[in-house]
Amino acid sequence: MTNSRLILGLMAMLFIAVATPVEAYTATTNRTTETSQRNDKFYDEVTGRWYTRQANDGLYPITRVRKLTHQDLQYLTDWEYRIMRNEIYARHGYIFSSADLREYFGRQSWYYPTTKNVTLNSIEQYNVNFIKRYEEGGTSQSSSQDKFYDPQTGRWHTRQANDGVYPLTRVRKLTYNDIANCSKSQLRIMRNEIYARHGYIFSSADLREYFGRQSWYYPTTKNVTLSSIEQYNVNFIKQYE
Repeated sequence: MTNSRLILGLMAMLFIAVATPVEAYTATTNRTTETSQRNDKFYDEVTGRWYTRQANDGLYPITRVRKLTHQDLQYLTDWEYRIMRNEIYARHGYIFSSADLREYFGRQSWYYPTTKNVTLNSIEQYNVNFIKRYEEGGTSQSSSQDKFYDPQTGRWHTRQANDGVYPLTRVRKLTYNDIANCSKSQLRIMRNEIYARHGYIFSSADLREYFGRQSWYYPTTKNVTLSSIEQYNVNFIKQYE
């Protein structure tokens, strides 16, 4: 009986010794596979989607797959605007005249200068024009904190201390273009940010937690009065939530 137990014990130890490296290898392989998959994709925080990365995507691949919004540009510097805009041309092998751009893109392994004539698709052309407006407005990181740009009207607006992420909901009625790329969770924040500016005390734990992290939010009341623009925007956003 003792010998049987000893034999069974030795077999169990042998099984563990063999199985453990296999499990460790499987876990390592899974992590490696996941990492390689992430290297082949990039995440867009605005739409909440993953996109396949191309070899020449560079720093700002989002300019290739969708139209930019204010959220994409609001915290960039003037130099970053310049690189973002010209990266669109660089993907097509554009030969730059400016020495600084030749030097910068010349250091990118994916850049192959071949032509002075490139054809942009409709998304790329829109994004070139969109970024240009920011460059022409002198929207450096410091100045963009005092103003925000409305791509629909082509106007600049003075930023208020409690504007949050979606200041447009305060200054004009929204259109479908303003919310087309927003997820349902983003629309929920957008709609409730209108109330938060007025110090509304939220009942939902997730909204209390989110707005509680905003330095401008001061919960003071359950009764708020919205302007006609704000009320319109609340109703408008609800349709798409």
